[in-house]
Amino acid sequence: MRVLDRACLKESGINFLFYGLGYLGLIAVLICAPLLKQGAPLMAVLGFLPDNLMFISMLALPLAMVTAILATIGRMREDGEITALMAAGVSSFRIALALLPLAVGLAVWLGIAAHVVLPHVAKRLVEGRATVANQAAATQISRHRPVYQTPGDQDIVSAVRVEGDLLQQLFMVHFDDPENPRSAIVVVYAPQARFVTNPTVLRSMENQQIAASESQELPNKAVGALELQHAWMVRTVPDGDHLDITTSVAPIWPILLPDRKQNLSDMQDAFSTSKLASLIDQTPITDANRAYVRGLQRAWHTRWMIPCAVIVYWAFSIGLGLVLGRSNKLLSIFLGLLTVVATLIPGFGVVKSLGASLMFNAAWLLWPPVLLLGLAGGYLLWRQR
Repeated sequence: MRVLDRACLKESGINFLFYGLGYLGLIAVLICAPLLKQGAPLMAVLGFLPDNLMFISMLALPLAMVTAILATIGRMREDGEITALMAAGVSSFRIALALLPLAVGLAVWLGIAAHVVLPHVAKRLVEGRATVANQAAATQISRHRPVYQTPGDQDIVSAVRVEGDLLQQLFMVHFDDPENPRSAIVVVYAPQARFVTNPTVLRSMENQQIAASESQELPNKAVGALELQHAWMVRTVPDGDHLDITTSVAPIWPILLPDRKQNLSDMQDAFSTSKLASLIDQTPITDANRAYVRGLQRAWHTRWMIPCAVIVYWAFSIGLGLVLGRSNKLLSIFLGLLTVVATLIPGFGVVKSLGASLMFNAAWLLWPPVLLLGLAGGYLLWRQR
């Protein structure tokens, strides 16, 4: 049996490394391309990449494990090795036990990474975004292009020059409806501005903005903003044959950019596990901070759920591989993507999108898909015993 264990573990381990490197390489391209397109220098993007890959590996490595197990079991099934083992009196469950060390090792590593490494990585991602954003802005300004621009030209941000981490003479223009010449227009001017991505600073800025204007609540999930120094705002609204002009000034004015590509991670992921638990227990849930508390719950449960999900994926992928019995690599990749995405992404997406309207603990959305998949995996293994 030791020969069987070593052979299965070796083949699945090689497949795991191959698919893991492949997935991470593909993700690296997807991360770098938008940043380079925004004007960020190549060396700054490459320096920013390792923390991104560490963060994304929390999903990429379980996906690689599922794909590797499906490919290994499918190859053994198609070559008749499993049939020969069963004819010799060896249960197919013995193959599952042979692949268990791969799942246990990955679960242990992801558990350590989620509780120890992830908070530091998330904090560096949040804080390092300002450096990349400033360098990208400097490149765009040197090319005489806007720092930020929406596809429909509804929002345009531009500056004259960059000195250090400060954007000099920044202009922002917002059109309520670019196609309608009589729509409202908002123009903001700031002598100086800078990108801010520090979670503590952003949270303080958000609270100040909410206190100053209850009608303009800033989202909790944003991790990037422009801090405008001594900003002036002019709002023009056509009123019949007249033009209504409103002006206001603020010494510090945070502007959160709505582009989701700016949000590489949520603020809550930068907290330690103990800090998350403390904040969840001590923060009262109100209408104003419900989205923030749900984000804390999401971050806390995710750190426990992903290591548990690895064991669930082990059971389900082996059971599914024994049932299908195919060594098609594209099919293995598709089933692996479907398994991981269907169990993790919907819960995350629903918690983030509902936010303030989610009236119950985020755990009720995050854990059920994983538990149901575990039951399905247990049934498949029992059926193929």
